[in-house]
Amino acid sequence: MGHSFDEAAEIGAATAPEYLGDGRILAVAEAERRGGGHAAVLRPRP
Repeated sequence: MGHSFDEAAEIGAATAPEYLGDGRILAVAEAERRGGGHAAVLRPRP
């Protein structure tokens, strides 16, 4: 496809959903690396 990759000094800060055992989802982000992150729920259930 013509893609090329270069080495990077670091990857970006991670944000992701954590799937809890009871069916809920927790939005999580790294707290320290690259100045911290932000994760939020867009549409919480009532």
